[in-house]
Amino acid sequence: MLEIEPLKSGERLMIFIPIILVIAIVSIFVKCGTNKDYYERYLSKDKYNGTITEKFRDYKNHGSGTLILKGNFNQKTEFYADDWVHLWDLCNLGDSLYKKKGELNLHLFRRNEQDTILISFNQNRSGFTFMKRFEKK
Repeated sequence: MLEIEPLKSGERLMIFIPIILVIAIVSIFVKCGTNKDYYERYLSKDKYNGTITEKFRDYKNHGSGTLILKGNFNQKTEFYADDWVHLWDLCNLGDSLYKKKGELNLHLFRRNEQDTILISFNQNRSGFTFMKRFEKK
């Protein structure tokens, strides 16, 4: 029967030192951010105005709820519904979305109803965002 001998302390160091070095080098260039950081950095700059023409789960992007908006001049925009609280459940094809640059909410105009639903950014979404350091601000 084949017996496996335990590693000596010198051999253990030879395995763990490169792993620790890789982690240290990666941490210099990448930091973890919260969903609030993600919003302030990326989504607050976005502005949307369009009608929902497609609604699907993008399994190439971790099953993210995705909406395709058709705006002015037949311009299409891909929009991730998971960034907004309950947006996926509330919207349907033909509804319209509107968001001003720097605004914290998204306006959902229902096709068959007169009211507008104000939807907030999902700061409590599980997970975190990787953001590259040394990006232009």
